[in-house]
Amino acid sequence: MTQTEIVFGDTHSSDSYRLLELPSDLVPLFQDEDGSEDDGSGLIIRGLPNDNLVLVTGDATFNVRGLQTSNSMLILGSEREDGSRQIVAQTSTYLELTLATPKLERLKVLLMEHVFDPEEDQMEVSDVPALDTETLRSATQASDEELYKGLSELHAINIDGHWKILAPRYIKSLLLTIVYAAVAADQPLSRLDLDWCTSVLSDGERPPRGDVVEHVLHMFSEAEYPPIYSFSPPLISTFLGKYILKEHKSLPLDSFMLGWRKETPPDCEVDLKFLEGFYVTETAPGRSITHIHYISKDDLSLEPKDRFQELFARKQRWEEAELLPFIRDLAPDRKKLDVILLKFARVSRTGSTATYTTRF
Repeated sequence: MTQTEIVFGDTHSSDSYRLLELPSDLVPLFQDEDGSEDDGSGLIIRGLPNDNLVLVTGDATFNVRGLQTSNSMLILGSEREDGSRQIVAQTSTYLELTLATPKLERLKVLLMEHVFDPEEDQMEVSDVPALDTETLRSATQASDEELYKGLSELHAINIDGHWKILAPRYIKSLLLTIVYAAVAADQPLSRLDLDWCTSVLSDGERPPRGDVVEHVLHMFSEAEYPPIYSFSPPLISTFLGKYILKEHKSLPLDSFMLGWRKETPPDCEVDLKFLEGFYVTETAPGRSITHIHYISKDDLSLEPKDRFQELFARKQRWEEAELLPFIRDLAPDRKKLDVILLKFARVSRTGSTATYTTRF
């Protein structure tokens, strides 16, 4: 067995180095293709100064927390000419990485300040700074892959290098104009041509930009072979159902379903399964009328404790099937989600039905 002499230097510090414990799948980020050490530039710190520390890779986000050991760890310098190694620092603390869900709450807040709505008076000059990709990277604690997925889920559009979201009523106007023009022209919604749609929309007072038309076609397509897009009836129904419910906040369930059906094109099914995570139903004690209320999972806190407090403030008892759409994003898998459920909610079972109430 080879032995190495370890010696203390004249000076050594306990705060010159920070040790980072890596999951095995992240070790390659610190190695070149030949296995030699790299600088670890594949790991990036993201967030604002007061945020909890996270590191991101190209496709994942990790929480960072400091841990302490009962024994000191010695950090050695390079091997010297006589074969010995000098202690350059010692520490009893290190940093641990744990896989985390991306923190995209700030992304929506930022985008809500950059709504694109040509139907509004655009004469006033906004004092809100433009929102480019680097600004989003700096402010959002998520990997690039997760960031772009979040932008896609929020239907954000990059206009001339700046990220915006289209106003819902503007989307609705463009969508229904295309749909009813296609129906009138006997044009199948499964084969919509970009140029044809642009031509249909150009008849208005303010024809939309070409990239906006393409963005709306992409939003509602289940398949696309540009310039041909195939509209998805469930996506159309989902958007219109959420739009109506958000506008009214609360309605008798029968009235909502009737209005939703009336607003939706004939070939599109309306079903509450399309609105999971955006509504809750309640029937008042002693009454037979069920009401539906708008509540968006996207508006809830990303912190598990706060999320559960918000949900139980809205409704005291939740069946598992109606609760899950509002909490799935709190954990990367069902096993970890069950741990969170047990921590913040009490469960009772009647047959195969699980019901959750608050622990606080």
